[in-house]
Amino acid sequence: SIKLEFAFAPPAGAVPAGFNVYRRSDKTAPALLPLNPVPITAPSWEDLQVEFDRSYWYSVAALVKMHGETVESFRSEEKELHFSLQELR
Repeated sequence: SIKLEFAFAPPAGAVPAGFNVYRRSDKTAPALLPLNPVPITAPSWEDLQVEFDRSYWYSVAALVKMHGETVESFRSEEKELHFSLQELR
C-alpha cells in the first residue's frame, strides 16, 4: 500500500472539510475524478489498490466550507511514487 499524509492551512473564514485524492497510473491520461467516494477527513489515507512494480502519480485537493458551499482547492503538485518490494540483504 501507499500512504499519503495531509497538511493544509485553510484561508480565513473557511472551515476545513477534508481532502480529495487523485491518482494516475498512466502519465498521459488525466485523473478526472477523486479516488475517494467521500471527502477524506483524516490527516492521512492509504491506497490499497496498487500493484507491484508500477508507478503512480498522486495529487491532492483540499476542501473547505465557505459561505455555505464546499469549495475544492487547486490540486497539489503531482508526485510520482513507484510501488515495489525492497530487496532483502
